[in-house]
Amino acid sequence: MTAGGERKGGRGTGRGRVTVVAKSTAVGVKPVRAGKTHPLSAPDHAMGRHTLHLVYYYRPSPALDRDRLLESLSEVLSYYPAMTGRLTWQHHDPQDETAGAGSGAWVVKCNDAGVRMVDARADATLEEWLRTASDEEEMELAYWEPMGPEPYVWSPYYIQITEFKEKGYGVGVSCTHMHGDPTCVAVFLKAWSDAHRRAVLAHHPFFQPTAFLSPFAALASLFWLRIASASSSSSPAAAAAAVEGEAALTLGVDFRKRMSAPLPMGYYGNAVFFSRARADLSRGWAHAAAELDRHVAELDEGRDVWAHAQWLRARPRDAPFQMYGPELTCVALDHVPAYAAEFEAGVGPAHAAFRIGGAEGEGLIVVAPSPPEAGDAARTVTLTLPSELTAQICRDDHILRYGPAIMFAPPKI
Repeated sequence: MTAGGERKGGRGTGRGRVTVVAKSTAVGVKPVRAGKTHPLSAPDHAMGRHTLHLVYYYRPSPALDRDRLLESLSEVLSYYPAMTGRLTWQHHDPQDETAGAGSGAWVVKCNDAGVRMVDARADATLEEWLRTASDEEEMELAYWEPMGPEPYVWSPYYIQITEFKEKGYGVGVSCTHMHGDPTCVAVFLKAWSDAHRRAVLAHHPFFQPTAFLSPFAALASLFWLRIASASSSSSPAAAAAAVEGEAALTLGVDFRKRMSAPLPMGYYGNAVFFSRARADLSRGWAHAAAELDRHVAELDEGRDVWAHAQWLRARPRDAPFQMYGPELTCVALDHVPAYAAEFEAGVGPAHAAFRIGGAEGEGLIVVAPSPPEAGDAARTVTLTLPSELTAQICRDDHILRYGPAIMFAPPKI
């Protein structure tokens, strides 16, 4: 379990055990066709207030070398022209009735400008880091700079390669959520590792404007109940509301494979569908888990997914709102191929972290895959909660009885 206090975003500071040694730019080995663009969809625009931060940890290996990593990165970036491009605001033609709501929309100009690279060193071995690092320190492995007043010079992607003592590595990717969802970024990392091993790309990117597993339902409902209990213990109003009837949890579901004509796994863009599940938490864990499974099973492509997409399309593209929150939100990412990102054949990451920026409010629960050696039912749960609530959850007896390994918790826990 990864615990995180409420955050406002920002960048790796390099003030602790991580030192930034150099910054550079990585571009693809093949130039992009002149004039190529990638318009962002309505679901992409809806994510404008959020960011993504993925960190993969790799133990020492002869196959891992910074120069080789940069070489294979340039190779795979040739397949991802939108990643190396720059955002530009395209004003709508008032006569174009198909353009959607608002004054315009974001379009990526695929101009080979490249992604920003950060070379860093950590004053710890990988094993020491995994045992002792705090939440804030982990974020120093995923450098990020928000968009400034000149978006055409801003890189929507930052990739940080951090070398630990004894040659372990951290590979951090930070990007705007408008470019894609966590699955999209995880598929890119898998493609990078394929290129590094000179293997065929398992999922080619697909540029064009799923059911939950029961381990997800079990974990989502467990943390839903415990967070609700911890919140109500400090708020009489919340306690009264919890007893009166049904509670609600916002779920984020990847709908790539839930369509009647499924999207390819390599689909580049946002494919997260948000909906509200409800359960009477006073009836216990099993009831809440069953309600989550039932809710997801009953999601309908036409009634729910397409209606949601049309609603997003009708909104102005220049006014993104908060998708993750402000109510308690749980996102299922345990289907993503995080541990298939093998830069050396047969050796995946020692740990993979999935974090979402801009998720302020009641809190965010992310259920992601765990290393294969942990077992098929194991999952990694990342919490972004107000600091006091994080401390309570990390000490919660109902959660601790299952023996979770707590990582990157606030120092006082």
